[in-house]
Amino acid sequence: LIHYKSFDGLEIEASLLKPLDYQPGKRVPLIVLVHGGPTGAWSDSIESWGQLLAARGFAILYPNIRGSSGYGQHFMEINRGDWGGGDYRDVMAGVDYLIAQGIADPDRLGIGGWSYGGYMSEWAITQTNRFKAAVSGAGLANLASEYGTENGPSYDRWFYGVPYENLDGFMKSSPIKYLKNARTPTLILQGER
Repeated sequence: LIHYKSFDGLEIEASLLKPLDYQPGKRVPLIVLVHGGPTGAWSDSIESWGQLLAARGFAILYPNIRGSSGYGQHFMEINRGDWGGGDYRDVMAGVDYLIAQGIADPDRLGIGGWSYGGYMSEWAITQTNRFKAAVSGAGLANLASEYGTENGPSYDRWFYGVPYENLDGFMKSSPIKYLKNARTPTLILQGER
């Protein structure tokens, strides 16, 4: 477990999985894996995607960014209506922290995740070109259109309301609005909807 300060001084807890043959002082490629939710959280359980990557020489950062559960009600609520804001900056603060610690190679960064983690991967590639590759599983490029595909959209409603009353809020946090900025090779894994 590691702890680092985000842009506003908020302490973020994360897990860091180092490659099996990691040698202190040697910079290695880093993959950020963002959990689903956003009210999910990484715990001390085995996560196979990161294990496979670590076995191939990658360090894996599992950040429990603002919005994660397990850190109190306020922590879980502070990304309400702000997806892609403070939560994204929490991710990037973790990347910068590991670069400053001499662990992550700033020229070999990747990001991935599923659901909200897929969303954050899509968001990140529209905000920065620092990642050399991204994987988005079941991501959310357009939060307004995604609202209509939910079996139970009350979760989305809690974060943003409804698109026909707050379209600007949904769109300000939608990666599709900033797609023209994306230059990162990205694998998108998506189901029928």
